[in-house]
Amino acid sequence: MDKFIDEFLTSEPTGDDDFVMNYSLCVLRYFLLYYDFKDAVKEGNGERVATLHKQLLLHFKALPGFNQYAIEMLINTIQNEVFLSEAEANQCIWSSTANWKGGASKNIEIDLLQEVRNKSIKKSIHTMGPNKTDKAIENASRASGGQQKITENFDAQVNRVKPSSSHTHRSAAADESKVLLDLRVLKPFTNEPH
Repeated sequence: MDKFIDEFLTSEPTGDDDFVMNYSLCVLRYFLLYYDFKDAVKEGNGERVATLHKQLLLHFKALPGFNQYAIEMLINTIQNEVFLSEAEANQCIWSSTANWKGGASKNIEIDLLQEVRNKSIKKSIHTMGPNKTDKAIENASRASGGQQKITENFDAQVNRVKPSSSHTHRSAAADESKVLLDLRVLKPFTNEPH
């Protein structure tokens, strides 16, 4: 499969290209890139995440409306490769994920963890009402991670079930069967020029 993808990415378009196959390979390539990135984050493999940032830079630059992500990937890559010392770059690469809950393959991006913590800090500050002072806000900010962990431990010990959403999800079986029928008719991975 990699051979086909590499040929597709390096070849110049000719008059007898199979555009359905090219499109299918492109969709498959981007899905695998995304899945590989999510897997690297879950595993906490900072080196693989840094390598995938280089590939995602090209992907985001090619898509209109995703330039801010391309810039973020570029800054991250240049920072690690050029500006930081080897020790600082290594620390930056390997600290891009955090394991808040513990256990294997449960890492999340560090910025996602920070967003969750910011949400709990804002909630804590909001509950202060008119008693907001700089010192109270500072204390709430410092204690937010510990408060959340204590709450989670208490909920786990008393077997409190998290409230679930009332949303229902449609089954994807009908959609999957339609797609499979279309794929059988199109045969996207057989080369048919034009």
